[in-house]
Amino acid sequence: MLKAFLLFLYATIKTIGLIILWFVLAGVISHGISELNTERYQLNDTPHDGFMIIGTDADNGYYRQTWQEYQTNPKLPLTIPDKDCIEDCLKQLDNGNYLFINESAMYMSHSEYQIKGNKIIPISFKTYHLGHIFVGMIGAFFVRGFLKYLFSIFQIRKDKQAMISYHKELAKNLLIACAVLGIFWAVIYLTA
Repeated sequence: MLKAFLLFLYATIKTIGLIILWFVLAGVISHGISELNTERYQLNDTPHDGFMIIGTDADNGYYRQTWQEYQTNPKLPLTIPDKDCIEDCLKQLDNGNYLFINESAMYMSHSEYQIKGNKIIPISFKTYHLGHIFVGMIGAFFVRGFLKYLFSIFQIRKDKQAMISYHKELAKNLLIACAVLGIFWAVIYLTA
């Protein structure tokens, strides 16, 4: 009875550890994709269509504006950062730049800009959305599979026959996975 309980406890801890590893890998990969997606601007560059600023008017109302809206109907830029904000936040960075964070349930964008006088100079634009998370989750499966492969090779490295049979089984599983993925994408492509 004790042996069965210990085996159950070991299997539970191992499963929880693998799930935690998968979440950590998915988070690191999706954050890395978001960082690679960052656009940096020179002085006269036109920023991304989603680049947003926050402005104010004489009534002290706040207005979110895309860069294109700001070019046609500029509002006075807001220079007072939000202390307690939930969705749309303006923060002042240590270097004096302003960072406007536009958040929704499945999308987040960071627009960094400088304010010189009443002129706004775009610095960078970064997005983080559901696509990054989805790609991170799929990438985490591949990375976890590769780590499992390396661990298995390390365990059976001295037994040549076990190594050959392991690689045959791995090749069969990879072919099955590629076929399932190919069929999935074919169905998506044909129904779209």
